[in-house]
Amino acid sequence: MGIFINLLACYRAITRKEYLKFSLILFLLFWSLPLVTWYVERDVNKQFSKIEDSYWWAIVTITTTGYGDMAPITRGGRLCAVLLMLTGISLLATVLGAISAKAIESSRKAKRGLKPIKVKGNVVVCGWNSADGPNLIQELLLNSNVGGVTIIANLSEIPVENHRVDFVSGLPSKDEILRKANVSSAKAVLILAQDWNNPDSDVFSFLIFQKVRRLAPSVHISVEIVDPENAVDFPGCACIDVSRMGTNILVKSVVDTGIEGIVSQLISDPDDSGFFTWQTYPREFVGKTFGELLAVSAGKDFIPVGIQKSENILLNPPRDTSLDTGDILYIIAPQRPK
Repeated sequence: MGIFINLLACYRAITRKEYLKFSLILFLLFWSLPLVTWYVERDVNKQFSKIEDSYWWAIVTITTTGYGDMAPITRGGRLCAVLLMLTGISLLATVLGAISAKAIESSRKAKRGLKPIKVKGNVVVCGWNSADGPNLIQELLLNSNVGGVTIIANLSEIPVENHRVDFVSGLPSKDEILRKANVSSAKAVLILAQDWNNPDSDVFSFLIFQKVRRLAPSVHISVEIVDPENAVDFPGCACIDVSRMGTNILVKSVVDTGIEGIVSQLISDPDDSGFFTWQTYPREFVGKTFGELLAVSAGKDFIPVGIQKSENILLNPPRDTSLDTGDILYIIAPQRPK
């Protein structure tokens, strides 16, 4: 084992040109040593009377199998046997060293975002926010509709370590970087705002949007926008107002296309047509189950969607959940209830 480790270390230290020379020497030894062994053994050792027997013995020896059915008896033959054993160990170290070096180099390139992405169906995230980025990736990976995530960011190393996360280093506004991330085969693309406090971030997001739309005309795109008025500049996109919606809605806009529009409408106006809490509901509602409230609402202008009990909010609770005194009722209605 110690010999193997040393040889492996030596392999990693040599250049590619030297490696080719080393492999050529091992190849020549493999073909010449059995021939020399046959020549010096054939007259005194009937086991080596045929040259093919000598090569059979060489293969068994070099692979460290060692059946023991053949063995040289002359000094020259035994010297060749020792050289073959060393050749076998060297060949094993060379092959494993090549595999190991390739794997290490591939892993290093992937971590630094230098490898082209060949995976199809990933959600491509353009840009990075260290404060909310990890939570965004976690939310995406928890969803069964998302197979994997590809992050494009101008960073030196991958920001999230996960076997389902790929990374491409560079500016997502560049065509070659988007192609490297295989954006044309993406499930969806999320464009994150550079700076939530700077409306000019929408200009950079628009540049990315144009490049993505040209490379992947049919892919679904969700964009974080700082200034809601800029939403008109992103036709066909799910525009997420970062001042009013969080990471979860951004993820939802990818998994359930169109939901960002519904959520935006529900919270867009404080008093007109949307999502409201109702604390001053009629007394006769107290004691009714959620199922009964749904039946009551059928002829009314509100739809119950949840109940808050103390600090516990239950959206679409079981039908037998009762509305008790002090509970808050969550509803969707055309206007705020009186």
